[in-house]
Amino acid sequence: MAMFTIEQINDVHGKLGTMKDFLSYVTALKLLGVEKYESYLTDGHSQYFGAGEYHVESAPVHEKLLIADNSDKESFLRHLSLHEERKTDYMTMSRGLAESGIEKWTLMPQPSLIMIKRGMSCWLNQLFKIQVIITKLPKLYS
Repeated sequence: MAMFTIEQINDVHGKLGTMKDFLSYVTALKLLGVEKYESYLTDGHSQYFGAGEYHVESAPVHEKLLIADNSDKESFLRHLSLHEERKTDYMTMSRGLAESGIEKWTLMPQPSLIMIKRGMSCWLNQLFKIQVIITKLPKLYS
């Protein structure tokens, strides 16, 4: 099985990388062989992981953002809700999440799961946020 390339991922993202097409985007990544990806709010670069230890990394897509030292659940939920309602663009959402102390988000196409996390030292602190995302996925993107 051939492994995916960053060019293939960029093509999928260009065609389907919007909130409106989120499930199609996740499905297309899965069909390419992407088992997980992590997107970093610091500069928007992402790492895509396939079978075994295969992975590719995208270039940064925006200016560097400072990640707040402390997580702020209410701020996180407010910024996420605004983006879900399509009241903010990607960059505005990214700034808001960074200000809320979010370092990155991780997507695993099967099962569809998004994890938002600050870092391993805050893993337990972020569990609530992970559960919030999981329970909202079917409602938001169906």
